[in-house]
Amino acid sequence: MDLKDLTITTCLYYDLFGTEFGGRVHPRYKYFYGLLSMLKMDCGIALYCWEKNIEELTQFIVEEGYSHRLEQIKFIPYDLYKSPLYNVIRSIKNIEEQKKSDRTYDLMQAKFLMTKDTILNNPFNTKYFYYMDVGLSSCALFPFKYLPFKDHMFKKWSDCSLFDNNLVDALINQIKLDENRVLLWLLESFNHWIDPEHLNTIEPKSIIGGLFGGTRDPMIKFCDDITERFIDMVSNKNTLYLDEVIMTIEYNYNKETYNTKNFDVWYHEDSGDWCQDAIIGKKSFYKTFEEIINNGN
Repeated sequence: MDLKDLTITTCLYYDLFGTEFGGRVHPRYKYFYGLLSMLKMDCGIALYCWEKNIEELTQFIVEEGYSHRLEQIKFIPYDLYKSPLYNVIRSIKNIEEQKKSDRTYDLMQAKFLMTKDTILNNPFNTKYFYYMDVGLSSCALFPFKYLPFKDHMFKKWSDCSLFDNNLVDALINQIKLDENRVLLWLLESFNHWIDPEHLNTIEPKSIIGGLFGGTRDPMIKFCDDITERFIDMVSNKNTLYLDEVIMTIEYNYNKETYNTKNFDVWYHEDSGDWCQDAIIGKKSFYKTFEEIINNGN
């Protein structure tokens, strides 16, 4: 298989809810079929997971008819208990509360370590790199017109038709517009609470954590800067922030270092009646994918 000049880093852990790490409740099929959605793109995928899950994931890919895609995946075992940030996070988090949470601080911050590790080892010898959440193709973010498997119990929620080689080319082209900057996705509102004292200027903007990309050196610097800022927040400001908040603070202080794809709302026309008023005149997240694929900007 001829792979395009792009490596995507992602991670897949589906058994964290109820543990000290916390996590989504029963996300196995969402993540597994989200991975299959990624595998429709002819690019390298560096997949971090528990070592115990590699055989299960391999078997799933084969059973779903994607055995020819195994050569584009580099399985990388990653033990969250041995992460360099494990003790930093444990020093501040409430473990009993975290067991009931659907957000995993250890994993959210580890993805920057994973992304840097991928870039340094460069298993597919590529010039361009992205981090992408394995659940990004979800129906929560993309309307049904891009979710064609309506009769499949699980694919209909997570297998997005926009995830193909047109998207790979579009993601690469977005980096080519300015190879010296990291590309971030920016939500035009505050997504989470941030202490105003931790910001340079107060702006209703948030950087999302599920997608970012660039070339080697800017991406390594970005991952290092996020990790250092996270450690500083915990060690010196006694504050445990989500990855998106750390990224937002970093962007807030260094806007000139980044390019952004902006959107107004996560919701879309199929999100339900409750949000239809909220999307009138607003750009949904998925529209940024349409724009870069169809218009190149």
